[in-house]
Amino acid sequence: MREALGLPKAPEGAEAALRAAAKAFRCMARKIHPDGRQGLSEEDEQRSHEALAKLQRARRSVHRLAGCVPFKTPRRPEKLECYAVGPAHWRFTWKTAPMESGRPVSHYEVRVEDGGFFVTVAEVDPAAATGVLELQEDQLSSRIRSCLQTKGSLRAKLAAVGRGGSASSEEECRHEQHRQLPRSVIMPMACGCTRASTALAEYSKSLQLQKVETQPLGMQYPMYTARLEVVLGMSQVRTHQELLHDGVLQEFDSRLGKAMFVSHQWAANCHPDPSGEKLKVLQAALSNLSAGKVRALPAVEVEMLYGRLEPYSKAKLNSVQVYIWYDYFSVPQFCLESDSEEVKILCSSAHLEQPKAIASIPAYIFASEFFAALCPTMRHVDTSAELNRYTWQRRGWCLSEKMTRELASRDGLILLIESPMQLSLLQAWDSLYYSPGDGDFTVEADRAVWKKLCITRTMSKLHAAKIQASLRHYTALSLFL
Repeated sequence: MREALGLPKAPEGAEAALRAAAKAFRCMARKIHPDGRQGLSEEDEQRSHEALAKLQRARRSVHRLAGCVPFKTPRRPEKLECYAVGPAHWRFTWKTAPMESGRPVSHYEVRVEDGGFFVTVAEVDPAAATGVLELQEDQLSSRIRSCLQTKGSLRAKLAAVGRGGSASSEEECRHEQHRQLPRSVIMPMACGCTRASTALAEYSKSLQLQKVETQPLGMQYPMYTARLEVVLGMSQVRTHQELLHDGVLQEFDSRLGKAMFVSHQWAANCHPDPSGEKLKVLQAALSNLSAGKVRALPAVEVEMLYGRLEPYSKAKLNSVQVYIWYDYFSVPQFCLESDSEEVKILCSSAHLEQPKAIASIPAYIFASEFFAALCPTMRHVDTSAELNRYTWQRRGWCLSEKMTRELASRDGLILLIESPMQLSLLQAWDSLYYSPGDGDFTVEADRAVWKKLCITRTMSKLHAAKIQASLRHYTALSLFL
């Protein structure tokens, strides 16, 4: 608690205030997550604000008794501009605010929008800062570079970081096409944050010159999906051939919207959801998300590292048309009985088409913007075994789908659905503890197939990290091997 309050040791006469601060912190933790679930209702959020205010009062009391002067948030920088000065160079200029004794600045952070969130791409020493910084595109993530290629613009902001917190400038967005300028015109970094080129950076440049790219995953069978509105109106889960015959399914195209891949554990030997119980949970959960009645928040440790991420927010789900991929109605099934002759004809080729669709599952995952793990607590119809998120994490197929998602080029965050109101985001590094090779496979031959696929995708991801000169990601991904 002393470290959290910024005190090297307990000052004299402040023991009681320290105990009050610790009590307030415990009270806040209990009120934020009263039953260990992720997500806050309006009542819980109000209680968390009250608990946080109590903790802040306790902190001020400790500083007052200790004779300390609380630090205030630094003055925010002004007049931030970012614009292209060359084919691969962007210049940031700003006006720094005067530093005061009670508002010290430890460093400035240049933050660039990356997939809806602002990530730090450079730090500037305030002693060396002159209000000018130049970045090369190889210092930006692949997603930011992709945005530059399509829009030719950046959204950025500058944050003054100090002991009292951080203050950000207003966001600046400049739409300027790159101008080809002579190398002599491009100024070097003027802020004192130039770093020597490393062996990895040189190797990355050589790979970029060679234009070595990873091969995209191919689909042996079309990616059939159903619109979210159609899924919400379903009363039961029907086979792929039946829905295809009725015109409910359509081949997914990224120009039409975004896809959501639903991973789940079957509740019976021959049917994923005989009673429709899981379907009702999925429908209610997605309806609540779209209506803003519930929020899917990351685990505490993820939030501490990356801040509050909401990739499955109400705004994102409602901004585009969402298409659902669900194995039973997206993959050809062996139909036991049907009254339609057309459906029977479609079922007759299932033994040929189903293996192609199953082999295309990794490609379906890579094409999906969203990934949901549907894990409500229920009983298996044939074995009476309990099914939940933990049994889902023991299934080899489910673990393989999860790892494929984490190795995709997107953020890798997975929406965990346990009930209509209990939604959270799974940690992106869970595959380090739950290896697909250790999972349970009904068909043992599937283990070798997924082993080869996971190794191939991991090596591809490592290669992409080398091209981007991202030593941090390269080292972290090496743990998968």
